[in-house]
Amino acid sequence: SVASEVLSDLEITMRDARFVVESLVGYGNEYFDKEIVFTKRAKRVLEKAWLKAKKANKQKIEAVDLLLAYFSKRPDMGSNISKKF
Repeated sequence: SVASEVLSDLEITMRDARFVVESLVGYGNEYFDKEIVFTKRAKRVLEKAWLKAKKANKQKIEAVDLLLAYFSKRPDMGSNISKKF
């Protein structure tokens, strides 16, 4: 995917990226086996990602759509993540 290529070009592993993102935004500690319950913020990002995917004539949301949706809502988060590396 585009997102993994960008991280690779920056010599950032997925493991490192996940650690940094989780340290900045946290992660849930509840387990749901039938239905995933999203926060309002997560739902807005997913909706925006879906709109970006549809606009690009895609059938599904890809990582790049999620990244674009998230960082368009919080452009400061991108700089915060890049500063961790």
